[in-house]
Order: sequence, then C-alpha cells, then structure tokens
Amino acid sequence: MELRDYQQDLYQKTRLSFRKGRKKVLAVAPCGAGKSYLFSEMIKNTKGDALVLVHRQELKAQHEKLFRKLGITNVRVETYQTERNHLEENPTPRLLVVDEAHLSRSRSWSEIISYYDTHTVGVTAADTVVRVGLLRLQGQNLQVAVIALDALDIGNFLGHGALGDHRRRGTDRLAAPRRRHLDKPGG
Repeated sequence: MELRDYQQDLYQKTRLSFRKGRKKVLAVAPCGAGKSYLFSEMIKNTKGDALVLVHRQELKAQHEKLFRKLGITNVRVETYQTERNHLEENPTPRLLVVDEAHLSRSRSWSEIISYYDTHTVGVTAADTVVRVGLLRLQGQNLQVAVIALDALDIGNFLGHGALGDHRRRGTDRLAAPRRRHLDKPGG
C-alpha cells in the first residue's frame, strides 16, 4: 500500500510529533481522504500491537476487513463499550488509534485513553467539533498535537479521484438547508 502525498504528509507529521515527545496526536482530514489507510500504515510500522477503538460494529467490521486485505496482523479492533468493560484483560497496546475521535470526549472513551496511557492517534473529519473539544482538553492539561490537512482544495481532490464523493455520504443535504419553513409565519 502506498499512501497519497497528503496522507504521507499527515503520517510524517504524526511521527514527528511522537518524536518530539507528544503522546497524543489528532489527525484531521476530510471524509473520504483515506484516514483508515493512514492509520493502517501507522499500525503496520508499529513495533508491537495496536488497538483501534470505534463506536459502531459496522466500523469494527470495516476495519477488520481492511486489515485482513492489507495483511496487517498486529492489531485488535474493538468498540469502546466492549473495551471499557474488559480493560484489565488485555495488554497495553504500543499504539492506540481512536477512530471518529470527535466522539472521544465522553467519559467512557477518556477512561480507556487514560488507562492505556500510550501513544495515541485520534482521527476525525470533524474539524469544528475538534476545536471545541480541544478547549476542554486544554483544561485537563493534556498535550495534544493537532495535525490537519490545511487549505485543501476539495474540488481538486474530487476531480482527481483522491477523495470520496461527499454526495454518497448524504452530506449534500447539509449543504443546502430547506427554506420552506423560513417563509412561513411562525416557521
């Protein structure tokens, strides 16, 4: 598997953050940018086992399928609910990946991240939610490095087939809110 240039950039920035002593890194990239492939590469190059935390069984199955396809065996994928209930049963992973990291602000997720206290990469597309969450994290004195794909020309990426089409994900409905209620009295 070969990462695209922007994925390679995020990968290198994440490694650099770890080398500078940061234990927690947040990688932000738009939907369809290949975040799963990005952290697959990180896991493949990890000397030791990795744990990927997800919030849904569908994501768990999707990641397990990708890891099998790529021949990556040093990884365990688990929902945060199951992992939280079995913390003491598993060894501390060398790398913890938190998929959809914008959801990880809840107490359950935080308990897992604190328990393992290992190199952690959070991945998300939710840039605005991340900024709000960082304000909360700063209050907890956590050192989190945020790495984002800056100034992406999404249209250019879509045109070259580098990103998934946002319309397939239902986000086209978000782009143009309905106005019918705005014109009605009391609506």
